[in-house]
Amino acid sequence: MPYIFQFFVTGDDLSKSMIRVIDDVSKLLAKRFGSKYRTSSRDYAAYVLASNEAVVEPEPGSCEILRVETYFILNIYQEELKARFDIPRFPAARTGGRGFSGRTPSS
Repeated sequence: MPYIFQFFVTGDDLSKSMIRVIDDVSKLLAKRFGSKYRTSSRDYAAYVLASNEAVVEPEPGSCEILRVETYFILNIYQEELKARFDIPRFPAARTGGRGFSGRTPSS
């Protein structure tokens, strides 16, 4: 079963900061796992999905998959995609069935 980390970002400043961190993590994964690391992206009308995946072998004969998915949401589709991805606001992250969303309105 893969470990999946999903990020949903837009064009705001917090999203831009998240993208820089995700990019740094992706570079570290590529350096660490080399040929066991792959990246891909797909363009959709409302967003671009970038996926980074590393095959991790914690013990001989076993392997786990670590996947980082980043959804770059176009501003005009934000409201529609909140419902589709079950996210209250952007930017957001999801892992292990738990969701985390951007700053609260008061911050």
